[in-house]
Amino acid sequence: MTDGKPPIEFWFDFLSPFGYLGSIQIEKLAAEHGREVVWRPTLLGVMVMNVMGLPAVPATPLKGPYSGRERDRNFGYFGVELNPHGDGVLPPLPAIRTFTWLNMTDPALAKRFGQALYRAHWSEATDVTTPEAVAAFAKARFDLDPDAVIAAIDDPAVKDVLKASVGAALEAGVFGVPTFVVDGQRFWGNERLPMVERLLATGSLAPAG
Repeated sequence: MTDGKPPIEFWFDFLSPFGYLGSIQIEKLAAEHGREVVWRPTLLGVMVMNVMGLPAVPATPLKGPYSGRERDRNFGYFGVELNPHGDGVLPPLPAIRTFTWLNMTDPALAKRFGQALYRAHWSEATDVTTPEAVAAFAKARFDLDPDAVIAAIDDPAVKDVLKASVGAALEAGVFGVPTFVVDGQRFWGNERLPMVERLLATGSLAPAG
């Protein structure tokens, strides 16, 4: 907590470019209002395809092409550089298991890793798509032992912790990312950030006056 105020929960998956944008904006808002942000990993594939039984957004007729345009528009709106290389696909498991492993012992380091990895994939031309690439990235940026990272990615204990986190997300009613939980209220999507800001500023969603 900061000054007795509970932290904001930020549910994310590295797979989502909107999650990247949300990670930047919620940290800014939290800093402005004296809050901490706790990063909570989940997996969109489990939530969307396995639980809700829906196709992945890019494969959804009409919505898929729109989501690509919306991604580009959102990056421009928030003033965040979008990596011009590749198609934006990021297999999330190597990255999110590495985050989970770090988060088990050092949440602050895990957050810095998450922020840097999000930026590396979505804003920079840095490969973080495979276990070997994530291990090389972790070594270059954080001087982590690549062999330890590779081992963590395939560690059953790490997989179990991530599975439990996904289960906690579902139990909490989280179905997409970014999701922000502020003072017990859940907000999905960057479109709700003005509501989050008002709640942080006033303790209420009611308009001033």
